[in-house]
Amino acid sequence: MDTKEKIVNSAIVLFKEMGYNQVSIPKICEKAGITKGTFYYYFQNKGEVIYEYIEQIFTDYYDILPEILKSSSPREQLWMLFDYAFDNIIALTPQVLYAYYQVDIKNNLQQLSPLTKDSFGYYANRYSKLQLSLIEKGQECNEIRNDKEPMELYQTYQAIVVGIGLDWACRKGCYDEKKVLKQMFDVVF
Repeated sequence: MDTKEKIVNSAIVLFKEMGYNQVSIPKICEKAGITKGTFYYYFQNKGEVIYEYIEQIFTDYYDILPEILKSSSPREQLWMLFDYAFDNIIALTPQVLYAYYQVDIKNNLQQLSPLTKDSFGYYANRYSKLQLSLIEKGQECNEIRNDKEPMELYQTYQAIVVGIGLDWACRKGCYDEKKVLKQMFDVVF
């Protein structure tokens, strides 16, 4: 594990245990076994640590590609990609997810707005490109019967994901977020 990853993992553990607002940068440094200078070499603030963690979720999907490729259904493959991300985001806990929303709101919705071209939703990474490709393939083989443009479907579902995620975080995880997201997936796709 490299230093940056060690910082992120240490911070996320602390955020889950203590709550985002109660965790200081010196606490993160202590847990990671690094100096403040090392922390600031990689991150400007602890909000960037949450961003890095979320980005890791969307780049670590390679871990599940062999399982996804076992399915010949583009729609099922698409759900498996979303499902993987949801499992990781839910594992953050409602409190940490809420903190992520707060951080992104302070940063003018850099990542959460489905209308921001630099967000995770829009060709920003291979994960998003793969999802769009699967939507197209699903439409071509009539597994996805919604005839809207793939990008419109993707934007719509991303907006739903953000909204349900915020609701789930605000309600302190009192319902099965993934079940609701699957129901919405079935409506959109």
